[in-house]
Amino acid sequence: MLDIADKGRTSPGQWAHYMPWSERSGRLSQIKLLTFLIVCAPALYWAFEIWADIPANPVNYIIKQSGDWSMRLMVAVLAVSPLRRLLRLNRLILVRRMLGIAALIYGLIHLLFYFVSQDWDWPLIIDGMLTALYLTTGYVALALMLVLGLTSNDWSIHTLGTNGWRRLHWIVYPAAILSLVHFLLEVRADGDEAAIIAGLLLYLFLYRGLRRATGEARLSHLLILAPICGVATLLLEAAYYKWGTGVHAESILWANLDFPHDIRPGWWVLFAGLVIAFGTKAFERFNPNPQRMRSK
Repeated sequence: MLDIADKGRTSPGQWAHYMPWSERSGRLSQIKLLTFLIVCAPALYWAFEIWADIPANPVNYIIKQSGDWSMRLMVAVLAVSPLRRLLRLNRLILVRRMLGIAALIYGLIHLLFYFVSQDWDWPLIIDGMLTALYLTTGYVALALMLVLGLTSNDWSIHTLGTNGWRRLHWIVYPAAILSLVHFLLEVRADGDEAAIIAGLLLYLFLYRGLRRATGEARLSHLLILAPICGVATLLLEAAYYKWGTGVHAESILWANLDFPHDIRPGWWVLFAGLVIAFGTKAFERFNPNPQRMRSK
C-alpha cells in the first residue's frame, strides 16, 4: 500500500511496485519480468495465428490452447517450491504467484471460449456440467483455482493468518488432480502430453511426501524417484489408451522400446527426474550457499 504521505506525489515511479515485474520496493525483478514475458507469450502467439488466419476454427483452437497452458502452468506452480529447495534459489518463490494467476487466467479464457462454442446456451451448458464427467471435473478444478487466485494477495494472508492461508492453499493439490482428470478425459486421441503431465505431477507429489518424511531429499532418493515415476507414467499411458481408445495396452508398452521412431512419455519423465537429480548435485557446486530473498 502507498503511504499517506505519498498520495500527493505524481511521480510515475510511485506505481512501480504494483507492476507484475517489480519487487515490493519497486525495483525491477529480472526473474519476474522474464516469467511475465513467458506467460504472456502463448496468448500473443495465438493472436498472431488468428490474425494470420491459420487455425480453421479459432474458437476451438483457443479452447484447446488455453486449456493446455492452464494445465502446464499448474505443474509449474507446484514445481516452484521443490526447485527452490533443490537448486537453493529462494528467489524462485517470487514467481509462484504470477504463475498461479496466469494458470487461472488461461483457465478462465478456456471456460469463456467454451461458452462461446456452445452459443451461450445455458440449459445445454448446465446439463453438460452435471452429466459429463470431464466437464464436471473441469468446472470444479477452475472453481478451486479461482479461490486460490482471489486469495493470492497480501490482504488475504493478513486476514487469514499465515497458517490459515497455507491450509486454504492446500487446495492447489486437488485443483491440480482435477485439472489432470479433466485433461485426460478431454484428450482421447493423443494422450502423450497428458501422460507426461501426470508423471511430472506424481514426481512432485512423491517428492513432497519424501521430503516431509525424511527432512530433505538426497541424491539417492531422487535417483530412485525418477525411474519409479517413469514406470508409473508408462503404465498410466497404457491404461489410458486401452480405456480411452481400445488400443491394446501391450502394444503401448512395447512402443516404449521403439526408440528410433518415438520417445514415449515414460522416458521423458525418467529423463526429467534424472536431470533434476544430477542437475541439483551439479548446481550445489556452483551455488553452495542459498540465496536470500529480498522480497516476496
